[in-house]
Amino acid sequence: MNMLTLFIGTRNEEKIQAVRTAFASHFRRPLDSIQVTGIDVPSTVRSQPIGRAETQTGAAARANNVRNVGINTHESQSGCYFVGIENGLVFDDDLTVDLACAVVCFVDNGECSQRAGWSDAMALPLELRRRPGEGEDEWIEQYRAVIMPMVRAKQDLYLYFSQNTRTRREAMETAVTRALLQLE
Repeated sequence: MNMLTLFIGTRNEEKIQAVRTAFASHFRRPLDSIQVTGIDVPSTVRSQPIGRAETQTGAAARANNVRNVGINTHESQSGCYFVGIENGLVFDDDLTVDLACAVVCFVDNGECSQRAGWSDAMALPLELRRRPGEGEDEWIEQYRAVIMPMVRAKQDLYLYFSQNTRTRREAMETAVTRALLQLE
């Protein structure tokens, strides 16, 4: 079986494994037949994107930037995939939710087909939701003060906030799968 080659715009191992798993499942291939190369590239958005538009812009920038780098590291771009993933926060009425957006670019004969897929929304607990009238920068500072110790301890925030019903990796796999479905 030929290797399926793809590049992802990060060196984050959790994102690399989510992409590998989603591609293996989607194409019904063994995990060891999926070659994923992670390359650090800029997202061009804030470290914590706010809103769907900024989140998708960041994911698309990562996919496009890794494609530009991938040209120099892969002898032929034909039949190659380039992926960008970004997690962002969205304020929706009285809810604050976290969403993963994956942008997948498939290059065939020099032409790029690009689609975005989204995870299901994961509502943040009440104590972390943005309150009416609260400034965005002020809220982000408070949010980071709560979550950064968890991030440093390598705690899965999705698992914690969903009361052990879903992981961040599963959310990213869903987003990648939904993008792939649109490329068919």
